Amino acid sequence: MRRCWAAFAVSCAVLVLWTATLGAAAQAAGSSRVRIAPPREPGTQLVVHVRVENEGSGRPVPGARLFVYQTDDAGYYDRGEGGRERGPRNSRLHGTAYADSAGSIVFDTIVPGSYPGSGIFRHIHYRLNAAGYIPEEKEIILDEAPRPSQEQKRWAERNGDIVTRRVKGPNGTSEIRVTLRIQPAR
Repeated sequence: MRRCWAAFAVSCAVLVLWTATLGAAAQAAGSSRVRIAPPREPGTQLVVHVRVENEGSGRPVPGARLFVYQTDDAGYYDRGEGGRERGPRNSRLHGTAYADSAGSIVFDTIVPGSYPGSGIFRHIHYRLNAAGYIPEEKEIILDEAPRPSQEQKRWAERNGDIVTRRVKGPNGTSEIRVTLRIQPAR
């Protein structure tokens, strides 16, 4: 029995080390592009270009980790049994990418839907962190129908959220470009 537990413990340690190594390798390799929505996901395709920079110096922050999650085209994070919304903690559309040497990240997704029957503006949640910086959790808000009011825009900007509009990219896809500024830890 002890041998079984010892073998199990060794297996777990190897798995943890292997997972950490893969994460470090992905980060070192600059896995700066991630697909959030599967290619056949209903909705308008959206390419989000992000630049992560030091809030004080404006310099890029290579290796910064960006986790994003959002609703589907219909405004749901995930529908569970019986079609009931399971909430953002269970978001079906999510992913993580690491900034490359220029602080750039790109993610391919769809335009998020507004919460059904709410009139809440379309948005993408993000968590941003990097070694030596204060982690942030904010939103990228799309300035389109349902459009945030001027009061909501002011609140979002005071909160550090980004309010932006889509543009047509060179190949006709919808795109947004945002700069996320992260504050160094003191």
